[in-house]
Amino acid sequence: MLRQFFANPVIKSLLVFLLLASIASGLATVLKPVLIPLIVSFVLYALLEPMTGKLVGRGFSQSAAIATILIGVVALITVSIVLFFPIVLDQIEQFQKQLPALWAEISKKADELANSMSGGMGLQLDLGQMTSKWFGKVQESAATVLVSSAGFILKLAIMMILVPLITFFLLRDFRTLRGQIMGWLPNNSYELGWLIYYRVTKQLQKYIRGVLIQSFIVALVVSIGFFMLG
Repeated sequence: MLRQFFANPVIKSLLVFLLLASIASGLATVLKPVLIPLIVSFVLYALLEPMTGKLVGRGFSQSAAIATILIGVVALITVSIVLFFPIVLDQIEQFQKQLPALWAEISKKADELANSMSGGMGLQLDLGQMTSKWFGKVQESAATVLVSSAGFILKLAIMMILVPLITFFLLRDFRTLRGQIMGWLPNNSYELGWLIYYRVTKQLQKYIRGVLIQSFIVALVVSIGFFMLG
């Protein structure tokens, strides 16, 4: 009875899936320090894999095609960071400088509102003290952002090194690794496993591309807006 239960193709496929999920969970725990670079690398793999195939079809070697695409992506990201990161920091610094005057105006309006409510409704509210507390918290948050920017730059530099390397090996060797993993499926579930894999990955690739295109458009519109506002 037990042997027949485990001989069922559906049960075998489910057990293989659970085994792979357990391995993935264990790897996620072990690789936690580099989990974000891994996720970014898989996203880049989903985006760049079709482009790599097109270049290979035009006569490029696999390594040359991957290197060409990654160099272009890294150059684009580097230029974007060099151009926009100082602008963001400058905006934060300007906001922090303008914050005292802005908050003084808010406190003044809050005091006027409190006085009018006290005179008209008999309520005793100290909105000025409340706004001053909020102002202190906002100042602390802005200072924290400026202080942590150095650590962020260091993490970003590490990612700029790890992500292209991981993405390169994924684009070069992931198909081989994928074939070995899919080979663990039972023979009568092998074709079904590949069919499910291709459908899921194609949908994920389309979704990721769509989200990134939307994000790029939003970022472009916001950047143009900030540029027009000065």
